[in-house]
Amino acid sequence: MTFYTIGYEGLSIDKFFSCLHINNIKILADVRESPVSRKPGFSLKKLQEKSASVGISYVHFQELGCPPEIRDRYKSGHHTFQQVQK
Repeated sequence: MTFYTIGYEGLSIDKFFSCLHINNIKILADVRESPVSRKPGFSLKKLQEKSASVGISYVHFQELGCPPEIRDRYKSGHHTFQQVQK
């Protein structure tokens, strides 16, 4: 089994799914802790709907997402890795 990664910055929802289709992707694994976005089409419900409409399975893996305390450290410029207890 092969895994691919893709970001969505700079892509419309249609271009994003076009990339998935071109690469024969069958499952979209969302690894964001909180699957919300200000970018149209990239929040959980819209991704689920769009995925279903084009025959791609959508799965959200919240536990693989980056917790807020780590995101905050990255935003502040502190990039040291530490284990975070949940």
